[in-house]
Amino acid sequence: MKKTYIFLFALLFLSACSWFDGNQITQQGIAQFGVSNTTLQKVTSAPTPDHVRVSYMNAASELISDELELSLFNTTYLSEPMLLNVGDYSLEEFVVLDEQDSVIYLSPKSGSDKAELVSNPLPLLFTVYTDSTTRVIPEVVKVDHNDTPADFGYTEFGFEIVGDKEGFARCMNQFGLDLFKYLADNPMDSAENNFISPTSIAYALGMFYNGTGNQTADMLKDIMHYNGYTDSEINVLYKQFKEYLYDQGNDIEISLAQAIWYQPGYELLSSYLATCRYYFESEVSALDFLGNPEAAADTINQWASDNTHERIKQIVTAKDLQATVMALANATYFKGPWYTSFETSSTTPQPFYASDGSVENCDMMSSGTITNISRFHDETVEVVSLPFGEDQNYAMTLIMPTGDIDDFVASLVVSDWDNWMDNSQDESIFLNVPKMKIEASYSLVKVMKYLGANVLFTNPDLSRMTTADGLFVGNILHKTFLNVDEEGAEAAAVTVIMIDIGIHDNDSVIFNKPFLLIIQEVDTRAILFIGRMDKIEPITD
Repeated sequence: MKKTYIFLFALLFLSACSWFDGNQITQQGIAQFGVSNTTLQKVTSAPTPDHVRVSYMNAASELISDELELSLFNTTYLSEPMLLNVGDYSLEEFVVLDEQDSVIYLSPKSGSDKAELVSNPLPLLFTVYTDSTTRVIPEVVKVDHNDTPADFGYTEFGFEIVGDKEGFARCMNQFGLDLFKYLADNPMDSAENNFISPTSIAYALGMFYNGTGNQTADMLKDIMHYNGYTDSEINVLYKQFKEYLYDQGNDIEISLAQAIWYQPGYELLSSYLATCRYYFESEVSALDFLGNPEAAADTINQWASDNTHERIKQIVTAKDLQATVMALANATYFKGPWYTSFETSSTTPQPFYASDGSVENCDMMSSGTITNISRFHDETVEVVSLPFGEDQNYAMTLIMPTGDIDDFVASLVVSDWDNWMDNSQDESIFLNVPKMKIEASYSLVKVMKYLGANVLFTNPDLSRMTTADGLFVGNILHKTFLNVDEEGAEAAAVTVIMIDIGIHDNDSVIFNKPFLLIIQEVDTRAILFIGRMDKIEPITD
């Protein structure tokens, strides 16, 4: 016979401090969720709570989900404090988990088979008051191994859904190719190396997307090819895809980090922060962009360096942040050894034929002997994939067209990639690959405008992020690093989205190239002087 453990539902109000400055002190309070340890101690071999997953609805009927760590205070396991706007809320789901992330207790929902085991099934109403802490201690039931989520009125244990990692990856691949094709078609010179991280850009924009509303959200969703998913599915897929990448990296070093910084006094909605904290594991902290842009730049650059093993030490300057009031960032890092390494003694100088017609020697690594490797080739392209690590869950794929690379990139579509991977076969070949070390920096403003995101840089709807007006995306900076040698490959990327206030970038005019100059009389428009300025030199006297 299953035992039932009933906890009292309580609301206790204690004084607390606000997380934010300014007017928010009078607008927000603290909520904590908890589990009564007094009742748990009555259970033989009761599992120890470690964290909770909660879903609650605010007054705007927005369903918000979060994961909170638990700590034992006297006789109650309490979550870390959450900052919420004052008002009424409805607790919709409450899941208690142990250190292994296994579900151990649940609060049943009204109408479910388990609802009769508690006196107050979900949903439960609670209210957050100004400068107070509201503690919500719902009744829970121990989960038996024979129980199903439906017994408690849940679709699943918690608010996870089964992820479509292949479909989600294909969306990111398509978006990445859209970006890459534009950047490759608009190089700074005729033989420029381009190297970006679609994953880094997609995770930074994923956080940003959660703060947008209405037409701005629809536009971003379309550009990022997420139209096949709901917002909740998108967030779960971001979370699950990161976990999947980590699971594939047993002998590979891989990490994705997210951060949010805000100017004190600019309100970030608690629902937005809760979403970013749970689904993206975002760090959140105040940063005085306007008062001390130099220190703000140092903070962001140090974060970038720390999360890329010092491969990207600077992503922003103080000048970049002069009008910034918020910044969202992703750092992505990868390092893996080859499944079969190259012998250093086999590396020799060999010519490399650049697209601009120049020829330069490079350090060409050679397999030295016949290597069994995954390969696709036809009359248009040569594709080989070099696996990393013993598990071979990651690989570096090299794609060399037989014709002009500009034409090849311009015609590239995601189905080509799928075709090459689907039809690659193991073949025994001699392999020669150049050693490489590349660093690249981009502003993604032009490419995002090209893809249709002009509104981001003029008047975006950020209603799901903040109540502040007059904000827009000032810049999206992206910086990458790549090193390929005989032992393996190391890659890093940082993406920073700067949310500014003031004059839009496209409202600024800089005369930094040849121009005409006229001195006129205004009423008659008579030209008194006219000149063409081709070269401007510093004035020395």
